[in-house]
Amino acid sequence: MKPYGFMLAAVAIAALFLVGCGSGGSGTNPPPQTYIIGGTVSGLSGTGLVLQNNGGNNLSISGNGSFTFSTAIAAGGAYSVAVLTQPSNPVQTCTVANGSGTANANVTNVQVSCAVTYTIGGTVSALSGTGLVLENNGGDNLAISVIASYPFPFTFSAAVTAGSTYNVTVLTQPSNPAQKCTVVNGSGTANANVTSVQVGCASPFTLFSFDGTDGGNPATALVQGTDGNLYGTTFAGGANTGCPYGCGTFFRISTSGELTTLYNFCSQANCADGSGPSGQLVLGIDGNFYGITEFGGTGSAGCPSPANCGTVFKVTPNGTLTTIYNWCSQLNCADGNYELLTEPGPFVQGGDGNFYGVNDAGGLGYGTAFKLTPSGTLTTLHNWCSEPNCADGWDAGNGLIQATDGNFYGTTYRFGANGIGTFFKMTPSGTLTTLYNFCSLGGSSVCTDGGFPVGPLTQASNGDFYGTTSYGGANEQSAACMAQGITGGYCGTVFEITASGSLTTLYNFCSQPNCTDGASPGFQLVQASDGNLYGVTLAGGYSSCTSSLPLGPGCGTIFKLTKSGALTTLQVLDGEYQNPEALFQATLGTFYGETVSGGGYGSCFADSTCGTVFSVAAGLPPFVETVPTTGQVGEAVSILGTNLTGATSVTFNGTVAVFTIESDTYINATVPTGATTGTVSVVTPSGTLSSNVNFVVSN
Repeated sequence: MKPYGFMLAAVAIAALFLVGCGSGGSGTNPPPQTYIIGGTVSGLSGTGLVLQNNGGNNLSISGNGSFTFSTAIAAGGAYSVAVLTQPSNPVQTCTVANGSGTANANVTNVQVSCAVTYTIGGTVSALSGTGLVLENNGGDNLAISVIASYPFPFTFSAAVTAGSTYNVTVLTQPSNPAQKCTVVNGSGTANANVTSVQVGCASPFTLFSFDGTDGGNPATALVQGTDGNLYGTTFAGGANTGCPYGCGTFFRISTSGELTTLYNFCSQANCADGSGPSGQLVLGIDGNFYGITEFGGTGSAGCPSPANCGTVFKVTPNGTLTTIYNWCSQLNCADGNYELLTEPGPFVQGGDGNFYGVNDAGGLGYGTAFKLTPSGTLTTLHNWCSEPNCADGWDAGNGLIQATDGNFYGTTYRFGANGIGTFFKMTPSGTLTTLYNFCSLGGSSVCTDGGFPVGPLTQASNGDFYGTTSYGGANEQSAACMAQGITGGYCGTVFEITASGSLTTLYNFCSQPNCTDGASPGFQLVQASDGNLYGVTLAGGYSSCTSSLPLGPGCGTIFKLTKSGALTTLQVLDGEYQNPEALFQATLGTFYGETVSGGGYGSCFADSTCGTVFSVAAGLPPFVETVPTTGQVGEAVSILGTNLTGATSVTFNGTVAVFTIESDTYINATVPTGATTGTVSVVTPSGTLSSNVNFVVSN
């Protein structure tokens, strides 16, 4: 008999044997099969690249070559390699190819390619609507939200490889309110981070398109009446056809676009009431409007035109017209007249109640500066080209403004010491002083300070004058600028000039490729309620747009310019808005303007389309306007605005004034004793409204 201990040992050995063999008796199971995941990195020059597999296995990469993740993948398992952290110093973008699949063997073909990339971005201005979406290269979309202040910087999420192209466009225009956003500097080659893309948003809303029967080719800026409506004239069209393209109209248009023709010129025999109204209307202190016609009237004493030489007229807000002067009433047109060269600048009603202006023909042959009483008595103050070699200039049809010092300032388009314009001061009695000759810098072949100034000047709150030149500037010899105009060089400038004649160029147009920032600025700048300057150019912008003017390429732009010279393109104009006139800011805060042609209706002057009235909302608050802008203590002043009913206070630079609320858009106030030059403020139930320019209290 075997010992008991031996038997226990035998049983234990048998048990171990059975466990080792398993129930099937086939031997030990092999470990699960796994595969490594890896590949190669190329083009890496930055630091900090981190790859990741399946959302958790991270691998830092320090150089080019092969790599392998530390954690293997079970046979049949999925893998997904991605870039967790892009490299920096320099910034690069790495992309993964062959980065996902099923591991049925060791994976060694994941390819990570790195390249230097640049971000694409810029700024958005004046966005007030919702839903704006930008797009780069047809795929990278970026939604832009309304914010409190502009310009607002933006950057697309996807960078582009160095040396590759970018193309920023508007995928979805904003709504609520509807706006049209345009892109400037939107395409190019990325050789550095791009921050120069400009997206300007505005509400260029066509309020009205003329068709000829209701007028055509408005050649003026609008003006606001005491009733809150806008008033203007058209050069052609209308009900009377005694002129080749119609004789013109005087109209009223509401801020919502309802137009009423109030007067058709050439309604009297032989067009004694004038035809072809042109130049900006002036709202007189009596609430009526004053303007000129270039043809018609009864003056013919040496008038070179068979249609006579035009008139000065007064017209009431309901359309009753009175002729107060006929040009060429004096022998050989010694009193002056207008020729169809440049559009006449506006009259200005001086602090003495008389009207002051200029014309470009008659007199000694080159036009005059004049004073005209409201009853029609004319005094010639100056004859242009009366100095040797026309040193005093000619073609001063840009008009006059009365400055805070009581003198009148303006520019001539031609002549002067260098032949292409002057800046001058004229006293109310007619003493003229030339303060600056354009094209004084750079020489006659390169007028770096600009030439051929256009439009009336604007005196800003700092006391300096701002204006534009249609020609020259620092970019005059650039290829883009030389493509502007028949002879080239019509790029132009915005300038600031002191009352003593010290000129500073604030901006040179055609500073951007293909003049996308505009070329040949036209007409008067507006200092808006935000203190910035706003204006239009007649060319540049979209090079594919063809203007009817001999400027091109491009149909122009609407721009904002700070007084330090930073330009923002608010709108690039297309064929609907050809040949824009000067902007006008109504007391609502909205800009309004006209185009001489465009709109797509009718066949008006020179067989062009008949023009439009449009609005541009730039998100500016309402304000009040005084008529006039200067006056003595005790004199009546009209205050224009909106929602004035319920006003509780009117102050002149802090001094309380007596006032009467005439309507929701009109207050009549008296300049109070102790008032000084400064802002006029009106306290209304909805807030305090301030004047857009200082009111000058004169002695």
